[in-house]
Amino acid sequence: MFQQYLNNNITDSELEDLFKYIKSNEEEEALEKSVVDVYQETQADEIEKQIDWNLMFDRIVRDAVEEKEIYIKRFPIWRSMVAAIVLLIIGAGAYFYINKENTPQEVAKHEEKKQDIMPGGNKAMLTLANGTTVILDSTQKGKLSGQENMRIVKLGSGKLAYQRGILKTEDGKHMAKSAMKYNTLTTPRGGQYQLTLSDGTRVWLNAGSSIRYPVVFNGEERRVEMTGEAYFEVAKNVESAFIVKKGDVKIKVLGTHFNVNAYADEREMKVTLLEGVVKVKNEILRPNEQAVLKDDKMRVLKDVNVGDIVAWKNGFFAFNNATLAKVMRKLSRWYDIEVVYKKGIDRGQRFSGKIGRNLTLSQVLNGLKQTRAHFKIEEDSRTVILQ
Repeated sequence: MFQQYLNNNITDSELEDLFKYIKSNEEEEALEKSVVDVYQETQADEIEKQIDWNLMFDRIVRDAVEEKEIYIKRFPIWRSMVAAIVLLIIGAGAYFYINKENTPQEVAKHEEKKQDIMPGGNKAMLTLANGTTVILDSTQKGKLSGQENMRIVKLGSGKLAYQRGILKTEDGKHMAKSAMKYNTLTTPRGGQYQLTLSDGTRVWLNAGSSIRYPVVFNGEERRVEMTGEAYFEVAKNVESAFIVKKGDVKIKVLGTHFNVNAYADEREMKVTLLEGVVKVKNEILRPNEQAVLKDDKMRVLKDVNVGDIVAWKNGFFAFNNATLAKVMRKLSRWYDIEVVYKKGIDRGQRFSGKIGRNLTLSQVLNGLKQTRAHFKIEEDSRTVILQ
């Protein structure tokens, strides 16, 4: 079915079966290997058998945006397929639905530019309990440190894990249980990172975010503190509730998947539930619901588009009737830029659509040029001027 998809002769029913297989498949490594094998085979045969990549890209965008009833839960695999088969082949294709238009507009392909800014990547700093800092993006993978009964291991680019082990003193005796020690993982603007905590909970940190957590969870609660934006897949433990704290707000769960957006430059804090149950203040959230908090008040939105909300984790920007100001705030964090608005710019212009986070800043801004706004990357600085 992958090969048929590449050759653009897959039927609608086969395409639906392919999506369902991706959604249900638990063998992630095997599935990704299949994608890579097909991609490499296609590359080798491309001279003899040309494929209409533009047509296929149109179809992928249509399927990804319009087929909302086929939600691909294992989105990282879908992203790998799209990235391997499409984005790396035909270059930077960006689609936006601009000012409530119903038809996507394809922006210009990559052009040579004197001034450009590369996208963010896997960058983070780990601060240990004793104050020692480790710059993870420049550190080789492998064991970084040992604390309590845990090994802190860099698994690869963008992934850090706490693995249970038995640490001993120099005389060979097991270490005694000590006071709880905390580590902090911080991503800069233009960075992201993935973390596996000692209980198996997985955390994705977006750019300009941080999480403070105990090396080992003890007691009846598993409590962490965060800033910025993070996505959590909490390991279930009915005897120990998982608590995420941001300022005065506490989010309580037993085992679930949810996203927290709590940037200081956003007017509202948003907690979005994908799976399970969470409690925000005294309100219980169900899947596809979002708690919006502002000025000590909270409202709950139902049937939100969770795919768009966690798109950042899966390698995309997803805008749903977002203002120009909100779009530029997201871009400023990921590309580590400053934004300057000249007089007369309408910051309330609305955008909807998706675009890859692996594109350069110029390629992304090309999509926004379909509006009245004009963008200029200032020479020798990370400043974008809207005029």
